Amino acid sequence: MRKYRFPFFWALLIGLISLLPDEDMPPLNQEDKWAHVVFYAVLTFLLARARSRQLKVQKRVLANFVMAFLIAAIYGAIIEIIQLYFIPGRHGDLMDLLANLIGGV
Repeated sequence: MRKYRFPFFWALLIGLISLLPDEDMPPLNQEDKWAHVVFYAVLTFLLARARSRQLKVQKRVLANFVMAFLIAAIYGAIIEIIQLYFIPGRHGDLMDLLANLIGGV
């Protein structure tokens, strides 16, 4: 489980930033989409790296990546749904979700 500490803390950081109410957020524009891409690219990388170390099978790179991508994609979708229904002043956005998926790839 120690191998997953970096992806866990990175996901926690994403969650904390994503779940701030609107009044606590700085004004964002197009940089927001790039932030999604970068944050989820790092998350997918950290998950794939941790998974490859856990399995100790580096030959299964594609399988590790696919699993890491799916975890990051589901996490991004959950964050967008929570924003849509539970965070005042924030809204879930399909373009944000698409940016998360692009970052994961």
